[in-house]
Amino acid sequence: MMGLLSSRAPEGGERYHLSETRELIPMPLMYKIRILKNGEAMVPGPLIFNLSRYNEEVRIALYFYLIEGNDKTIVVDTGMDDMPSRFGFKTVGPCKNTLPLLKEAGINPKDVDYLILTHLHGDHCTNIKLFTKAKIVISRREWLHVIAPTYRELSPDSGPTREAAAYLAGEAWSRLVLVGDEEEVLPGLSLFWTGGHTPGSQCVSVKTRMGRAIITGDVVDLYENLEKNIPVGIHYNLFECFDAMKRIRREADIVLTMHEPKVLERYPTGVVG
Repeated sequence: MMGLLSSRAPEGGERYHLSETRELIPMPLMYKIRILKNGEAMVPGPLIFNLSRYNEEVRIALYFYLIEGNDKTIVVDTGMDDMPSRFGFKTVGPCKNTLPLLKEAGINPKDVDYLILTHLHGDHCTNIKLFTKAKIVISRREWLHVIAPTYRELSPDSGPTREAAAYLAGEAWSRLVLVGDEEEVLPGLSLFWTGGHTPGSQCVSVKTRMGRAIITGDVVDLYENLEKNIPVGIHYNLFECFDAMKRIRREADIVLTMHEPKVLERYPTGVVG
């Protein structure tokens, strides 16, 4: 099936192998995911665990993901630069900006084909201007929440979210792709809406040789959210958080969150697939 965001079959398209009867059989398209980390920080427990951990600080990471395959380069979220001064919480250990991390991975941002944003919070979209050629893929629900919110108080008048929205509505307008609740970006790489954390939060589902990986955005922050069925502390709709966790548990062989330090413990090479 052709990716819904493509006007033609992807370049390089299907891969084939010869069967015993010499027939050409399509091979499943698989992707490799690289885990790129901006840094770690300590945050108040209730931000991560709904209505709990009031007297605790919780260690989190800030990740973004690089996906390669099907002759395409995809980035999920943009990472955040200058974490010690911009994130708002105490950082722990070394921090790296997004551009150096991409360069270490051998990627020029201008060569990225798709930038997928799980949602439009600042730590996920501040480096959007690095990706000058990419199609920028956002949930239609998230876009409308930011530019035409039901309650203006839920969409700040200034800051990274507004700056990203202004860029998308202006200079990057021709590259903005608004998607529905279930969309295939490329064969083997799809999106599904979850809501929960924000009205338009979405997850990225990726076929890899290790199984189906789901990049959760912030509808799940830590593995403990998923394992103990505790919603994230920053949420728009609790019921959607529970529904999202149920689906992720059902469909994912590999769970990659944006904030779980243990991701790199589970995948110490920094590569999935």
